Amino acid sequence: MSRKKNNLLIEIKELLANSLEGKRMEILFHPDNSIMAFGEVEIVDETRGTLIVKCKDGEYRLIPKAPNAKFRFTLEHGTVTLPGTRLMGTLRQRRKQKISKW
Repeated sequence: MSRKKNNLLIEIKELLANSLEGKRMEILFHPDNSIMAFGEVEIVDETRGTLIVKCKDGEYRLIPKAPNAKFRFTLEHGTVTLPGTRLMGTLRQRRKQKISKW
């Protein structure tokens, strides 16, 4: 495995094992079409089933962590697209998930 790919896997594990607060993401797909129009947002807080985000216009919005949603995070060694199922649950529950291809 290449060094860059290995570093990206480590970053993904750290992303899922730590709080998402302060991370920037883009919503690629969500069952609620109005949420996809937010573009790139910054995560301010999270609960088991929702993300509280700050949009570019300065407004705070509540985004449900839908299982069939797709979120893109830009990390230091590349970008990763995660399904909503990977973000669902509490931080403790996410830490128990194994990293595999999705």
